[in-house]
Amino acid sequence: MGVPTLKAAGAGPKPEAGPMTEPLQQAGALLRQAAEATGGRYTYARDLGAKIAATPDGRSFYVAWGPRGPDDLADLPVIVTLHDGDGWAFDEFFLWHPYAEKRGYGLVAIQWRFGEDRSEAYTAHQLYPILAWALHNRGVRSHRGLLHGFGAGAMHAYGLAWLDARDGNRYFEL
Repeated sequence: MGVPTLKAAGAGPKPEAGPMTEPLQQAGALLRQAAEATGGRYTYARDLGAKIAATPDGRSFYVAWGPRGPDDLADLPVIVTLHDGDGWAFDEFFLWHPYAEKRGYGLVAIQWRFGEDRSEAYTAHQLYPILAWALHNRGVRSHRGLLHGFGAGAMHAYGLAWLDARDGNRYFEL
């Protein structure tokens, strides 16, 4: 299996319609920065029909995709991935998508670094309720998730796995 082909970057991110529009506009500067920094990787996610949605606090965003659509991840194994400290959610989405698609898995990549210069970041305690909210809203059930973190994202994965077990959601089987 090869690396996915990139298409040229589009005109930039467009907020999706519906209840997420307002928060997505609040996170718009970060999303525009991510689209510019990742170019074809942003376009790749958008063209696949991935949902690019704001976090509930409007400070960041996440990318969700599934073979039946981004809002129906029920009963699917789901890869939840955290980028490295210098990376973007679109990078992890791009790298994991071919494997998720081949196996019929869902995929959620969250942008955990934010702020104008991305010097701000969610702690595991701040990120876990946001991640649990996103998974719940996409229909993900307990024991269906594989939690992955790359580099600095791996440090968060330890805390997230502990919080997941402590809070009783138990999304992450692996």
